[in-house]
Amino acid sequence: MSTRFLFIVQTEGRGHMSQAIALKEQLEDSSNEVVAVLVGKGTKQIPEYFQNDFQNKIITYKTAGFAYDNQNKGLNLFRSFVKNLLAIPIYIRSIILIRRQLQRYEPQVVVNFYEPLGALAHLFLTKSHLNIVVAHHFYLTHPDFEMVAGHHLEKFLLKVLNKIISLRADKILALSFRPAKIKHSKVTVVNPLFRKQILQAKPTTIQDYILAYSVNCGYAEELKAWQAKHPDQLVHYFSDRPQNEACVEIQPNLFFHKLDQELFMNFMVNCSGIACSAGFESVCEAMYLQKPIMLVPTAHHFEQLCNAKDASMQAGCRVNDTFKLDQLKAMISGAKALEANTWLGNNSIEMYLK
Repeated sequence: MSTRFLFIVQTEGRGHMSQAIALKEQLEDSSNEVVAVLVGKGTKQIPEYFQNDFQNKIITYKTAGFAYDNQNKGLNLFRSFVKNLLAIPIYIRSIILIRRQLQRYEPQVVVNFYEPLGALAHLFLTKSHLNIVVAHHFYLTHPDFEMVAGHHLEKFLLKVLNKIISLRADKILALSFRPAKIKHSKVTVVNPLFRKQILQAKPTTIQDYILAYSVNCGYAEELKAWQAKHPDQLVHYFSDRPQNEACVEIQPNLFFHKLDQELFMNFMVNCSGIACSAGFESVCEAMYLQKPIMLVPTAHHFEQLCNAKDASMQAGCRVNDTFKLDQLKAMISGAKALEANTWLGNNSIEMYLK
């Protein structure tokens, strides 16, 4: 029997959108239906590939988002706080909109990909649906995970945000690079969500290029300066950098691309190594494809520091503070075949959604 799902998706992290697309594929393969996708627009634009995947099912509203530093590299917590404080009246209207859509579509299951207003909309709501929240963030406060040292304010804020988003949640699913060794009474650690394109891929390194990706385009100049000193190294770079063309050759052998998930995954399957910010989804995909990885956590982004620490426990993954690719080049030239992580390829999350 088909089940009616409604998604609530945060757009600050591209990984949340990728997870939503991957889960949609799984659900539709089982003859379930995603009736609507409520998308919180913060400081980031909704990429075209996401709109194409969900088409006329997307309903947007304003939501909380980060403010960034002047170089568009890292977070600015003070600016973020002020920006969101001033926008509270807008967010209240968004919560009302979400509640109305929940009542309009009457889904049997709501899956919230770490969107805080989606959680607040459930307060005092008489609901008949199952409310499930999904994110890697829940693993970062799980007893199985040891956080990076210091960063006491950021740790506190992460715990508060996890509490808010899990309000009135029937199930809390924590995506993880590996299975948990310690059980938690309220949080279930589950496999990452992958699209079919990754699961069915046959990786190669025939073209010998490096793939690079950063959430913020402020790192583009670092990459450009490094590649100018290594002009024989072919690099393809994806970011939110504004440009008219889908692909621009900035200098010989350095190509800047607009965000395009399908194209990005094609490049990942065939690259010799990947340098990227320390989000969750892209790192999981690169691990699954057994690619050497160099992570550059977004500046002042505590969750990415935690992700980087967690990911670096996997063979073939290193952490750097810049997009200078010498470390990655050394990893590629000296790399042996990386050990497969069978946990990553086991898409079993659907069993927790009913």
